[in-house]
Formats: sequence, structure tokens, C-alpha cells
Amino acid sequence: MSYKKNQTGFAHLMLLIVAVVVVAGAIGWYVVTHQKTKSLSSAQLADSALVKQLPDNILSIDKVKELATTKASGRTISAVMLVKENSDFIYKIRLDDGTVLVFNALTGDQLNRGAQAKKQDQQETETENDDLPGTFTATVSFDQARAIALNQKPDGVISKIELESEDGKVVYNVRFTDGTRINIDANSGVVVSTKVKKENSGSSHKSTGTKSNDESSSSSDSSSSDSSSSNDQQDSSGSDNSSDSNSGSDNSGSDSGDSNQDDN
Repeated sequence: MSYKKNQTGFAHLMLLIVAVVVVAGAIGWYVVTHQKTKSLSSAQLADSALVKQLPDNILSIDKVKELATTKASGRTISAVMLVKENSDFIYKIRLDDGTVLVFNALTGDQLNRGAQAKKQDQQETETENDDLPGTFTATVSFDQARAIALNQKPDGVISKIELESEDGKVVYNVRFTDGTRINIDANSGVVVSTKVKKENSGSSHKSTGTKSNDESSSSSDSSSSDSSSSNDQQDSSGSDNSSDSNSGSDNSGSDSGDSNQDDN
């Protein structure tokens, strides 16, 4: 009987040990896999980021226009985007009919894209803004636009830069991985606007280059202060009037009492 109990206890102990080993193995596998995924994501981000200075031999916007025009067959350019894919710099040029032409930004070779890549190109180059004018110019280069944007957001990571038309003006739309967008005039280099994505709501806040956020805040605070002061004056005036009214009522009551005594 005692022998059977010992066997049962030993079996339970072995099951417990196996369970502990399985759990420990699962935790170890998760940690290793998670670290690999994290490292891979960091590497992919580094490969696709436009943080460092662009190569000196990257094609100019005029050369890109020339390449696209030879392939456009009468169609016009809607937008030009510069991205980095697998360490390669790539120009994606959207035409007015929705077609996207893709060129190596260093050699000018047109790239053949698979079905999935074509779909991604379409999605990336879609824009709600107007098409670029047929005779558009951009005296500011992509690299200069990148530097200007990073000067505004030194800790940012740029995912792509797009040359497009917004409110009738040719601008570089510099996009960061956190959702921030900085629009830069493509001919003067002036920051036109900045759109910051709010972390909690997912919405964007836009500020223009004509008025800073500090000025807006100061104006709002001043307005609130004037409003508060006006309300305080109204409250004070109302209190004084109430006091005068009560005083008048007390005097009236006193006069009435004196009159009654005289009659008596």
C-alpha cells in the first residue's frame, strides 16, 4: 500500500517537473522570438528611414521629370515621391490617370513591379491634393527639404518625402514615422505648415507658418482673461446694485414705521 502511494507521489512529481519545463521552454521561446522581431523591425526601420544625407548622385527633380515624361505618353505628373526600400532609393511618380512609374533614384532605371508592389505604390502615392502643374519647378532639392524638416523635428524619423501641390503651391510633404507631416515650399524652402498627429485621439493638429502655437495660446489666454475680468465686473456691479436695492428697502421700511408712530 505504501509502495503504491510512493509510486503515485513520484508520478505527480514527474508531471509537475514536465509542466515546469514546458512553461519555461515556452517563455524562453517567446523572449527569443520577441527579441528577433524587435531587432528585425529596427533594422527595417533603419533601412527605410531618410534620416542621413542623401547620396550626391541621386537624380535631381528635373531629371526625374525628364524620365517620367518619356514614359508618360502625353499624361502629366500628379506627384513625385522619394522613398527607401531595402536600402535602395526609389522615385515613385504618379501620373494624372493614376498610373505609377517607379525608377531607381540613383541610376534612373525603370523598375518592374509585382502585383503586390504595384498595389502598395498606388496606395502610397494617393493624394487628396491637386495635381502638380504641368510646368512646375522645384529649386529646393529633396535632400534640402529633408534637412529643413529635420531641423524642425531633430529627433524625428522620416519615412518618405513627396513633392505635390497644396492650395496652389508646390510643396514638399515630409512625412515622419509618428504621423507628423511638415510641408515645405519647394521654391523658397519656407515651412508652410506642420501637422502633428495626436497620440490619444489619432487626429491631427495643423499649424501654419504664419502664426506660431505660442502666439495662438497667448491670444487665447488673453481672451480668457478679458472675459473673466468682464464677468467679475458684472458680478461686482450686480452686487452693488443689489446692496443699493436692499438699502433702499430698509430705509423705506424705517420711514413707514416712523409714520405709523406719528399717527398714533
